[in-house]
Amino acid sequence: MIILRELIEFKFFRYLISGGTAAAVYLALVYVLTDLAGVWYLASTTIGFVVAFLVSFSLQKLWTFKDSRIHVAVRQLALFLSAALAGLFFNALCMYVLVEYAGIWYLLAQVISSGALATISFFVYSSIFHGGDKRFILVATPLYPPDIGGPATYTKIIEEELPKYGIPVRVLPFRVVRSFPKIFRHALFFFLTLFEGSGARVIYAQDPVSVGLPALLASRMLRATFIVKVVGDYAWEQYSQMPDVSAEGGSASGGKGQMFLSPEEFQRKKFDIVTEVRRKIEHYVAGNAKTVIVPSAYLKRIVSAWGVPEERIRVIYNAFNPLIAALDKRTARERLGVDGTMIFSAGRLVPWKGFEALIEVVSQLKKDFPDIRLYIAGDGPAEKDLRFKI
Repeated sequence: MIILRELIEFKFFRYLISGGTAAAVYLALVYVLTDLAGVWYLASTTIGFVVAFLVSFSLQKLWTFKDSRIHVAVRQLALFLSAALAGLFFNALCMYVLVEYAGIWYLLAQVISSGALATISFFVYSSIFHGGDKRFILVATPLYPPDIGGPATYTKIIEEELPKYGIPVRVLPFRVVRSFPKIFRHALFFFLTLFEGSGARVIYAQDPVSVGLPALLASRMLRATFIVKVVGDYAWEQYSQMPDVSAEGGSASGGKGQMFLSPEEFQRKKFDIVTEVRRKIEHYVAGNAKTVIVPSAYLKRIVSAWGVPEERIRVIYNAFNPLIAALDKRTARERLGVDGTMIFSAGRLVPWKGFEALIEVVSQLKKDFPDIRLYIAGDGPAEKDLRFKI
């Protein structure tokens, strides 16, 4: 249900629903007038066309593109009619070429022609029904509430705060395509970005790979400014989760059961083809962004090692609003039933968060602090390994 609600929020899906509704109205009206009311079929098809045209115009204007301007409705109606007539001519021409010259089966040719016409019409209607709104920022994000994670929290804050400064924001979450197979879902996300980004001033990707590459390609076609946020080395993170891999020319690896490989070391070595493809993608995306936003000077050095000029990398630290403690430390400890020296760490349970190293450090500290206790709060694929290590 959540995904269905999100799909309806996207202009392209509302566009398809509006067009489908108009087509259904046309067919139903022709059937009722011709078969039930006995109206001459040419008259019924003419009436059906006029009614369906007005239904389509109203839905596309008021629902799909949310353009409530009344004073330009007549001009838009004329443009919409011109687009419809041009569409009829395009469909006839396309069908003739595909069937007569390419030898394609006429039904398949109609599917191809209809798909091309629907895509072209979407951008034509976007220019007709721009709504007078300011150009907006489209945020492409891998995570979005109710998903949990940094990009989800960060995107939600942007979505709520930027409009207060007169900057419209739209969000495109990767969740709507995640259930599809790899590669195909990225291609689908590209088309969604292309449709939803029509009219965008900026396309802002929240990672350089899953949403970054499709968003970059779409921004080029739309001539929108492309910005990407990099909060880690995606290729290194994925490599760190591989079960048993080794770097060329060395024994260090990031896989389970192997010696931990730091991000700095990762930049200087060559790895398997999948890791190298991921690395090239994130380097390409970051290298072609107008601005790369990172949350620390450390990550700025990492991204600089990818060949991105330093003047195009902006360090914007993550904000933190501390909670007001309702209890003092002693009362809180009594309520939780804990005492002694405590270390508390919260985070996603993945190799690159460093929980294994923290466990090792605490085991050494027990020699000098026998009452020390480590509490780890989180969830993730490394939980079983961390429990085993403890």
